Amino acid sequence: MTRGTVAFPLRIILTNTTPFTDKGFFVTITQVWSHRLTVRTPGFHPGNRSSILREITKESCSPTRWAFFFGWTCTASPNSAGDYSLSYSGNTFNPTGSLDALCEVGLFHYSNVMKNHQKQLRGVNLGGWLLLEKWMTPTLFKGTDAIDEYTFMQTVGAASKIATHRQDFMTEQDFAWMAANGINAIRIPIGYWALQSDSPFLEASSHLDWAMDMAQKYGLQVIIDLHGLKGSQNGRDHSGQVGTSGWFQSASYRSETITVLVGIAERYRNHPNLWGIQVINEPRLGVFHFKLRRFYKNAYTQMTAVMRPGTHFIYSDAFSPRLFSGAVRARPGFPIVMDVHLYHMTTLFSQWLSLEWFMAKTQRRAQMLRRLSRHQPIIIGEWSGVLRHELSRAIPADQVKSTFRDYTKLQIDVFNNTAGWFYWNYKTEARGQWNFRSQVEDGLITLSDL
Repeated sequence: MTRGTVAFPLRIILTNTTPFTDKGFFVTITQVWSHRLTVRTPGFHPGNRSSILREITKESCSPTRWAFFFGWTCTASPNSAGDYSLSYSGNTFNPTGSLDALCEVGLFHYSNVMKNHQKQLRGVNLGGWLLLEKWMTPTLFKGTDAIDEYTFMQTVGAASKIATHRQDFMTEQDFAWMAANGINAIRIPIGYWALQSDSPFLEASSHLDWAMDMAQKYGLQVIIDLHGLKGSQNGRDHSGQVGTSGWFQSASYRSETITVLVGIAERYRNHPNLWGIQVINEPRLGVFHFKLRRFYKNAYTQMTAVMRPGTHFIYSDAFSPRLFSGAVRARPGFPIVMDVHLYHMTTLFSQWLSLEWFMAKTQRRAQMLRRLSRHQPIIIGEWSGVLRHELSRAIPADQVKSTFRDYTKLQIDVFNNTAGWFYWNYKTEARGQWNFRSQVEDGLITLSDL
């Protein structure tokens, strides 16, 4: 039996010479590191410790790119018939049978989890759906002077309009298309109001629940990305409200953000396709960022108290990857990932640099990403094939498509040694370079690249 990168037979055989009469025992698989599978078996009965034998047979376990922690616990306890029932992590998986068989079934299920978590994530962002950005869906804003979701929700008929938008912008057909076209993960940007309305914002919990279920149906891993924080973490439209970065001025806002994140972790704790939760998106630029660092540590402490072991805690590099690498220290069972965003138009002086120079710079980023990955796994949470307008206009018309194709392929190659990447965006109202789906359909991003 084989599931993903974990090959069987891979068994834990637990033999007891004395019937268990109290609370049973625990088997915890704590980490996979390269070819080594480490198994911990705490919680044995003091009186029966010597009567329990352990045997592990491992044929192969493919290497992983980093230490993978997954605190998987199976609990076996006897019933009146003398058989044992098994459960793990509070889920409903609860078969019955002989003890050896139960442990094998438990590991069989564990291998499915390992299969999902060890693959490189190759995904897209679902931006403009549960958090509006006017440039992505201008028709929705037509007839208003709104510039962001905050002002849009104060216009006439906004509640009805946004309900229709949420229903129609993403459908099951979109999930089927992604699964059929090489995508294995999605990053879902949401506002802090997603689970509970905060006027003028309206909650979107039913749509987020639906997206999680669709992701499970089509085999897509999910990152829930807290894209808009109360008070705004950057004053940009993609935070939900244009203006100042009030989040940094309010300890109350930062505390409320952690409450929201804990709520997300609790709501989706047992969802098998939740890969990770991102605690903030693109906070404003800073130097020392003491408040942000403290927020990361506090969020990690409180979220890991409720998250399912193995769920990734994702933090932003705040556009300073070298300064923030290693900013949060991981505990066994709760891996930490740093999110890096790489856009051509954010490169200093990019309007005056040649295409050749930037292609070479993109290649050099592979070395930077390898260095960063020594401290924690890296995801490229946002990237695209879009070049700065000044450079794009200088490209001959007959070379625009080939340049885009070459640039996107180069980036995918450079990102090969990261934990994953997510193109911005899956789609927009208009076709074009920000619309991943249209670029695949037009042959500009080819399936062989994925």
